[in-house]
Amino acid sequence: MTEFFQEQVSSFEAIINSIKHDAEVCRWFEFLVTHPAVRQEISSGDRMGRAYRDIEASTVKQRTLFALAVLSAVAVAVFKTWWPFLAVPLILFFWFRSQDIKNKAVLSLSEILIRRDYAPVKILSKISLYHLAEEYSQKYGIASLVDKIYCFDRVKRYAIFIFFVLSFVIWVGAFSWKIVLALVCYYELIKAALMTTAVYRRLQ
Repeated sequence: MTEFFQEQVSSFEAIINSIKHDAEVCRWFEFLVTHPAVRQEISSGDRMGRAYRDIEASTVKQRTLFALAVLSAVAVAVFKTWWPFLAVPLILFFWFRSQDIKNKAVLSLSEILIRRDYAPVKILSKISLYHLAEEYSQKYGIASLVDKIYCFDRVKRYAIFIFFVLSFVIWVGAFSWKIVLALVCYYELIKAALMTTAVYRRLQ
């Protein structure tokens, strides 16, 4: 497991704000709160049950939307037509809407979990976000936030490298804005795929 040391301390409010505004931090806390052991510990009560249902419903919707996005890309490649790209704005709208609902549920569950384990919350002034995540990682036997961020960034770097190579080849050959648009969509699909449950859990 990656060893990570950071002198900077945090606070309960700072940690909650990181979950709320940082997509990769929020994704890791989703990974944490949906772990079977964590869910069994905190899923009692209407508020927690509703939050877990929101996460599950949003995940199903995003899987469907991701499949539609892939089908649109395949349709463009197979049928040599660009009309499937007209579905992209609609897919993005529903994707971000589902993601917003999921993020709020993850934030709610994370706040409950942290308040339970770090009471009073003022003791978090001596613990950084990464140390907090490391403690949960060791407690539940999951990959740490640092490990996941490292793996996520490594795959993104490979995707960016391929993106620029293909862009250069296209620029030297026959430049087309349509092909550039397709490459941008490819990169965004890679990022979306990395965030899916099936892929994210296996990043290591």
